[in-house]
Amino acid sequence: MSEKKVILKASDLSKTFSNDTVQQHVLKNLNLSVYKGDFTVIMGNSGSGKSTLLYSLSGMNRTRKLPKYRSSATTSSQCSDAIM
Repeated sequence: MSEKKVILKASDLSKTFSNDTVQQHVLKNLNLSVYKGDFTVIMGNSGSGKSTLLYSLSGMNRTRKLPKYRSSATTSSQCSDAIM
């Protein structure tokens, strides 16, 4: 059996929101790998960090460490091919 190709990998992903008195760790040292051909679901309770995770993976949200993307795709059709 051949090893599945990793198309998205995040290592030690962390995100903290803070105000004057409280720090809220939404993502703390999260590790995630998404493999080509797999169906991946992100679920959780309201306020558990699902949207924060997706924003962080997309690069729209600043985190301590940026996710590592393992795709050489540069166009939308190549991205679709990499995921399928």
